[in-house]
Amino acid sequence: MKHFLLIMLLIAAVQTVFSQNILIADNNAGAPSGAHVYSDLQAAIDASTSGDIIHVIPSPTTYGSVTVSAAQAGISIFGIGIKPDKDGPAVSVLNDVFIRASDVRISGLTVATSIDIGTSSNTLSNVIIENTNVYRISSSTSSSFVGSNILIRNCYVGLTTYSSAVISLSNRISNAVITNCIIGGYTSTTGYGSVTAYNGTIIKNNIFFGNGDASRNAFYNIENCTVSNNIFFGRQPRHYSTMKNVTFNNNVSVGSVNNSLPPITTDGVTGNSNFTDLVDPALVFDDPAIVLGDSWDLNWEPVLSATNAPELFDSGTDGTNIGPTGSTIPWDPTGVPLPLIQSVISSEVIKQGDNMDVTIKARGN
Repeated sequence: MKHFLLIMLLIAAVQTVFSQNILIADNNAGAPSGAHVYSDLQAAIDASTSGDIIHVIPSPTTYGSVTVSAAQAGISIFGIGIKPDKDGPAVSVLNDVFIRASDVRISGLTVATSIDIGTSSNTLSNVIIENTNVYRISSSTSSSFVGSNILIRNCYVGLTTYSSAVISLSNRISNAVITNCIIGGYTSTTGYGSVTAYNGTIIKNNIFFGNGDASRNAFYNIENCTVSNNIFFGRQPRHYSTMKNVTFNNNVSVGSVNNSLPPITTDGVTGNSNFTDLVDPALVFDDPAIVLGDSWDLNWEPVLSATNAPELFDSGTDGTNIGPTGSTIPWDPTGVPLPLIQSVISSEVIKQGDNMDVTIKARGN
């Protein structure tokens, strides 16, 4: 209870500074009630308005599936992060998130099934999905849907059994960025790729991982996109269906049956400054536990090996590292968007009338 009250005080302070509503979703047994506190996340979303932040308290129980409708444009939903640096295993877990509004930020959640963007009859833009562990991200394919400015960063997207791309942005989406993510894919021998993207999507500083099999493709459909600074680790930079007008710059591919970059030389596929000399996947990272396979362990730290792969340091298109440790916001599964109290230290016995000295250690992005 002491920790919860301190969190509430921090949130109250943030609310005072930014003059916005901070709503709490907490479905834990015995959770306190009060203004802006909801046991049901959907109820908190429905009560929110533009500029509001919803903080989803970690819980062993899922918050179910939720929809952010057009009336909630401009809200943010914050969980505790992918692998938060705290005591206890609980995180903020949902089943599905349906985004039907613009200017929405989803951060720090664990989403067991999917995050779905758009529907057949709406136009939306400026959606951020970050610091989230999610099975799959997809968007509407309806000809009456228009979506733009979609940012997916610092996410672990690890689909294994659904026969589609793990990140599927339809040709109704433009100006998207997929960056600093760890990306898996379908593990059947059918060969579905990991990402579908169109219309100027930038795919940079990610790891595409797999077991090296010929069916492990990084892309399903990819057209008119830029692919740069990525590590294809046991998942070949090829496609299952179509690849047209794609530029591959400053990528490395290891551990696959076809590590060629650019992967094809037809249909406007070009590339420069890709790394072709690094052939042993065991030499890419410092962490010896990282091996080819269809499961990525969140305890793995994808730090590049300065001894065995020095050419990948400061060699991206922006002068930073190849892979998720590069770019402006490097991969960090412990990162959290709101202050996370890691420890509270105070005297066990305090005499009446004396001051109570308290040391609080917290972390936030």
